[in-house]
Amino acid sequence: MAKNKSANNSFNARVYIFAGILMFVVTFINIFLVNRLYNTNEKVRNNIVNSMTYVSTINDNLASVNRNVLMLVSGIGNRDTLTNDISKEFVDINNAREEYLKLDHESEMELRRFKAAMAFVDAYHSKMYTYQDKFATMEASTVKATYIQEVHPLQTNASEMLSASIDLGKKSQQQQIEYNRYTWLMILVIMTIVWVVAEAGIVLVALITKRQQAALERRAQMLEEIDTKLQTQRQKVGEIALTNILTGMKNRYALDNDLTDRLEKDQFNIAVFDLDNFRSINDMYGYDFGDEYLVTVAEKLKEEYGDIAEIYNITGNEFCFIFNSDVPDAQTQRIAERVLQTMSGYYNVFNIGTQLTASGSVYHYLPGDCLNVSSLLVKMDNVMRNVKLNGGNAVAPVVGI
Repeated sequence: MAKNKSANNSFNARVYIFAGILMFVVTFINIFLVNRLYNTNEKVRNNIVNSMTYVSTINDNLASVNRNVLMLVSGIGNRDTLTNDISKEFVDINNAREEYLKLDHESEMELRRFKAAMAFVDAYHSKMYTYQDKFATMEASTVKATYIQEVHPLQTNASEMLSASIDLGKKSQQQQIEYNRYTWLMILVIMTIVWVVAEAGIVLVALITKRQQAALERRAQMLEEIDTKLQTQRQKVGEIALTNILTGMKNRYALDNDLTDRLEKDQFNIAVFDLDNFRSINDMYGYDFGDEYLVTVAEKLKEEYGDIAEIYNITGNEFCFIFNSDVPDAQTQRIAERVLQTMSGYYNVFNIGTQLTASGSVYHYLPGDCLNVSSLLVKMDNVMRNVKLNGGNAVAPVVGI
């Protein structure tokens, strides 16, 4: 019996020694985790604060650019001063962008949304560089139409994307706070469990170990589910970046992606169409009516021609058709005239019957005709513009290129 008691005491001593060692080790680990958690939290917080600061700076400069552009378009103020101010603001935007990209970003979606926004900013900058000297020689109506159709949408999209990036940054910060709180609570729970384990012995240690393993498995499953959701959201963001939000058609960026590699090696038939005097719809009935009118026209185009061409909504009321390779060259002009008739048809929007004419140009493209998609669209838009100057409601071929 004494031997058994001695054995029991020896066993108990080993249990307490093991529990003490375990308590020391786990306590040390918890102190290390707390310290690391604090440092990580500070780093993440500083990164998020800095990223939101840089994005806000870009958004503020973009708003300032837009004010100066409006003054430039309206002929208010000194043109040289406004042009210099716009250039300086774009320099500030680029500086803030470089600083933003140097940061470690916790949210991949925020970074993708920021890059998409900067693509709009670059397009906006490029468009302003193209038109700022031309505004002085253009008629007031043309300047206004150019700003509304080509310049302002880019600034609006960039500003919306930047605002979305700020929202994502805030959401990421809140998620990090919740995660740190959860982690801190987990550490406190583990510390309490360790003290209990030190008193209860090996059996309780085994039970706690099993419980912790289950918790880790649940966390692993949760992280896997979050990763799946993030991948789905990233895919949706990529699709949104290449889609016109209003009509659901592919946009100008999708056209660049689809055509750039084909310009040097392929021949194809392409056409562009633009509603004549579309501004009168917005002026008469409002922008909501104009948007619904565009959606109705776009749905009709997809319904009737979606099986013979890839259709893009490249600007507000301008559509681009890339005809399938099985469509004969000889039929392209006739199909383009049918498209024109469809766009010029009678549409009932909000119980109001409306009809506009349209103009267009069609081009049998040969390999190497153009350096890039922008130069291709410029040539086609020039032909279409001449059609509009001659009364519109017609489709003209692009020749002599």
